[in-house]
Amino acid sequence: MEDLKNMHHWSVLAVSCIDGRFVRRINDWIAEQQGNIFDYRTEVGCSKAIIDSVEDRERLFGVIEVAIRLHSIKEIWLIDHIDCGAYGGSKEHDDVESEESFHKQKLDEAAGIIGDKFPELSVTKIYAGWDTIEEV
Repeated sequence: MEDLKNMHHWSVLAVSCIDGRFVRRINDWIAEQQGNIFDYRTEVGCSKAIIDSVEDRERLFGVIEVAIRLHSIKEIWLIDHIDCGAYGGSKEHDDVESEESFHKQKLDEAAGIIGDKFPELSVTKIYAGWDTIEEV
């Protein structure tokens, strides 16, 4: 078992949507990929919060700065998902493929914003479908 009380540094801050249908599954997936220690933050729409809301973006930047300072993170994982209500849900798309393509574009845009502010961090873009979670 890990000595958690003496552990203060890890590499990843994961940011996903607040949607409760996905949070636990995403959290478990990250733990499988990264190990059990990582920072985790939820935002309404993940990429949407970064792209469309200056207030949400600045608040997240503050969290990132703390995670860098206190936990020495080196990576941000941005995670969007299918049927995201912040973007109007699946009904806004013609099919599953176009919806995933839309989210890939939004993740690219959000990753660019994060990368501009924190060029020392790598940004990984991840998409959660109903049955899959994968890097895009």
